[in-house]
Amino acid sequence: MTAQFLDRDRPVTLLRDHMAGYGYQLLETPVVGDASLFLTRAGDRMISRLFTFVRGGRELALRPEFTSQAARHYVHGNFSGVKRWQFVGQVFEESRQGTSRACQRFSYGAELFGLNGPAADAEIMALALTSLQELDVSNWRLVVGHVGLMRQMLAQFSLDERTERFLINNLRNLRQHGRDHVLELFEVQLAGASEKSSFAPLPAAETVDETALAQLLRTSLHGTAMGGRDHRDIARRMLRKRQRMSERDQVVRALDLLHRLCQLSLPSDQAFTALNEITPEEARPILHSWQESLALLGSYGLSLEKIFIQPDLARDRDYYSGMVFEIHGADGQHLGGGGRYDELLVFMGAPDPVPAVGFACWLEGLEAARSAMPAVDSCSILLDGENSFAATRLARLLRSEGLPAELGNVLQADSLVTDADGRIRWRDRMFSLDEPTALLEALRGA
Repeated sequence: MTAQFLDRDRPVTLLRDHMAGYGYQLLETPVVGDASLFLTRAGDRMISRLFTFVRGGRELALRPEFTSQAARHYVHGNFSGVKRWQFVGQVFEESRQGTSRACQRFSYGAELFGLNGPAADAEIMALALTSLQELDVSNWRLVVGHVGLMRQMLAQFSLDERTERFLINNLRNLRQHGRDHVLELFEVQLAGASEKSSFAPLPAAETVDETALAQLLRTSLHGTAMGGRDHRDIARRMLRKRQRMSERDQVVRALDLLHRLCQLSLPSDQAFTALNEITPEEARPILHSWQESLALLGSYGLSLEKIFIQPDLARDRDYYSGMVFEIHGADGQHLGGGGRYDELLVFMGAPDPVPAVGFACWLEGLEAARSAMPAVDSCSILLDGENSFAATRLARLLRSEGLPAELGNVLQADSLVTDADGRIRWRDRMFSLDEPTALLEALRGA
């Protein structure tokens, strides 16, 4: 395992109390569950790393996350209305090195059910970010995308659902390897270019039905079957492949649009200006709602300058349907993320979509972020005959916030200098002793 808090009880208590302050109650879930639960809309990358085993004839899995369990609990517990749950505990996945060993991490987070709109999205993002600050991680960077906006923008190309999901799941390949690479993957994986048959040439898909194609296959194969499938099954599959081949032009156009979105990794104010120019009219309400949710983060005292828009951001799970986000530390380390997944509860048995949004972070990643944060070793406070009371009060404040503070009579390069009125000068910046938040943030991020 990676580095972790030496005393886990203290951060866990802080996190539980912090999330409880937002109204989130602790939900405890089993470590082992049916693999089918965690496979629901999991995404290819997640499926390949699910740690599964068979016991008593059942395929089981160590939980890789808490969202699926919380969603099933909401549906099968016959809950309705707004529910807020928090979770803390171990999650597992197969090692990235390709071995069968389970990689174990300590995760915490929250799920909000039954509440839609920008305020709910902002609450989850704010809860994730303020939980970091509870653990003295202030050098964070929030990257936000929107799967719902992307789907709405792709709707103009009339793609089938499987093709649309394929494009969204290959955004990372598009960003790293370009359009032609993803187009080749489309042709091979979806259009069946790698499965060239020895059948007689087929008519265009729009001019032949399943019955006629099945008759053609019977003639070509002299009445034999393939792999236990009858001719109609084979015909239906081939027609689907031909239909996807006919989508190639739309796929090319869609990839051009997605490639433009890949270029918009910008601070939020600049990104939304650019998005307004390429977003079709029918998708504008989604864009405006997304923009409002990020503006609301300022009401939580969070710096909007640390928020970056990446419209094509796609996470490892297919169940996200709206806003998605990731949190990164000062050195780029991935600290956590989340998003909106209204459609997942339908797959869990709900008759209709249920508003749902959540996040998860990993305690080990936060410890690494805290260790990597450059911070002052000790705060030197200049003491003279006129500022004794202010200097002593400042030293007490810093110590109560976990920052070592020393009083001295020698002016050093990084000394804090106070006056009798409570003004503080540090590195040519002025702060107030009565409003110390800005000073504390500056010292922790120095």
